[in-house]
Amino acid sequence: MAPAELDRERVEPMQESRWFARTVQKQVCANYLLFLPPGYGDDRSRRWPLILFLHGAGERGSDLSLVKRHGLPKLLDERPGDFPFIVVSPQCPDGEVWDVDVLLALLDEVCETHAVDRDRIYVTGLSMGGMGTFALALAAPERFAAAAPVCGWGNP
Repeated sequence: MAPAELDRERVEPMQESRWFARTVQKQVCANYLLFLPPGYGDDRSRRWPLILFLHGAGERGSDLSLVKRHGLPKLLDERPGDFPFIVVSPQCPDGEVWDVDVLLALLDEVCETHAVDRDRIYVTGLSMGGMGTFALALAAPERFAAAAPVCGWGNP
């Protein structure tokens, strides 16, 4: 919503004063790779575990092939038949760090559009991705069955 387009129906007085409650909606954009395991779609009732993989600082940018340089995306390219789970590998834009709101919105989108077992969602990441893993686990611990930061840092 553009700043000039105030949705007046969303403005509700909280009390007899000059204070008002308003709702702000944020739109996000994320480039990502999506791996669907062999057999995905064969049984429409089956729900699959999902791993969210966050890369390190060296893979930031707009070239998604960089995401496959290390870790899980690289292994999936080499041996796709060995992994019976959905993998989401987003790419962090140049000069930025992982944004929890963007990652949670991406996770929501993938869960709504794919056969994800919401009780088996995992997050992991390397270096800067480890930091993003810590941040996600702290922000939304109820969303993840496990979090495995690798060489990351955090500030609980």
